Amino acid sequence: MSLEVEKNPCQVSVSGPELVQSGETVHLQCSVSAACEDRPEWAWSESAQLPSSSYSQDGKTAKLSFPALWSHDGVTFTCSPSRSKDACVSRSIKLTVRYSPITTADSYDPSIKEGHAVTFTCHSKGNPQPTFRWFKVGRGETTQEREWTLNSVTAEDAGRYFCQAANDLGVKNSTVVTLDVIYAPKGVSVWTGKALDSVREGERISFTCKVQSSNPPASYSWYKDWSQLGCTDRELNLTDIKLQDTGNYYCRATNPVGYKDSPHVQITVLYGPRDTRIVASEGGVKVGRNLTLTCHAEALPEPNRYTWFHALPLTGGWTEVPAPSNRPSDRRALSWEQIRVSDAGEYMCQAGNEISAKNFHLAPRRCAVWAHRPHPAHGCHGEGVQPRHHPMHGGEQPPVLAQPNLGPCRQAPPWPPPGPKSLPVETPRPVSAYQSQLLLQRVCQRRGPVHLPGRQRRGPG
Repeated sequence: MSLEVEKNPCQVSVSGPELVQSGETVHLQCSVSAACEDRPEWAWSESAQLPSSSYSQDGKTAKLSFPALWSHDGVTFTCSPSRSKDACVSRSIKLTVRYSPITTADSYDPSIKEGHAVTFTCHSKGNPQPTFRWFKVGRGETTQEREWTLNSVTAEDAGRYFCQAANDLGVKNSTVVTLDVIYAPKGVSVWTGKALDSVREGERISFTCKVQSSNPPASYSWYKDWSQLGCTDRELNLTDIKLQDTGNYYCRATNPVGYKDSPHVQITVLYGPRDTRIVASEGGVKVGRNLTLTCHAEALPEPNRYTWFHALPLTGGWTEVPAPSNRPSDRRALSWEQIRVSDAGEYMCQAGNEISAKNFHLAPRRCAVWAHRPHPAHGCHGEGVQPRHHPMHGGEQPPVLAQPNLGPCRQAPPWPPPGPKSLPVETPRPVSAYQSQLLLQRVCQRRGPVHLPGRQRRGPG
């Protein structure tokens, strides 16, 4: 058996360039032999668009012309008789188009928390294959990779980026991508325009919470001694400062990423004397023996001046005690080397410092006081007399009166004595301060010793 192969009398031939540059005009021509019953036709993939093509047929020839685009790279153009299904009579041309890069760029997560990783990818087409470089706007080249990863972004990495693709036909920059780095507030501090170690009662202080940077913007809260205050503004205003405003303050800046506390600032409130009281020296007091009264007061700074006043029983006035009667003493302590009966009466001390010296308003305590001397016939040994309260005027609490511890008296005088009256008090005002009183009462020097109770009692101060 023999097999004979005959050549198809219908022959197709094509002509045209296989390598062009983008923008050049491509001319393709297809011809068929006389044996072909149908005229030739050009065909190409639907994805290849020929917006400005020209097509002509004259029965045995078909011509196709069009400007080469980068999208035509790799497209196959095929010519065959119009109704032929015989692939053997078709001819093709695969077009290669050289073109400069065409780029786009993206980042997988343009908004990222500080410390996380982000990857930038440069998508580019070009023939020949382009090379890549990444740039940050305003800073210059960063890397020469098509895909660029920042493993741990910082706030300084935030900004606008683009990639550049280049080949021997040209250079193309991508669209700009913006990297938004979000992070908790940084550089939080408290600012105030005055020294905080010398704030006086009644003054005003304004604190400002400063944040160096925060993305997104921060909200504010204020704390005193680790307890949150009600203020949520950037500024905290303390008006009419009180002693209880002393403490440590700080602000907290918060955003959805986290929060940051400022360093603590401490307010030290200076205040005038208060809780003034008189304390007698330890032990009892005998007529002729010594006694020291010490003026105590709470103040900041410490009191730097003290003034003593003495009111004799039922005399109706105060007399400043310039110095102890027979012994030198500082102004805080009032001392006697020998207690006498004439020393009986009410004593008041005033304490002052640089704060109270500027405030001369003083509302002194007023009280009725007596100093009883026992009848000469009264003995002074045996029964003791305990400290007592005596009437107060002006709605204040009565002071504790320190009385001598007497021996038994055959006929004790009545207590309180009949007809107590309020003494007209001349308010001493050498300095402004708080004050307390101590009454030396019923001092006698007959027979036994005279004692002041060892347990000291506070005045009302």
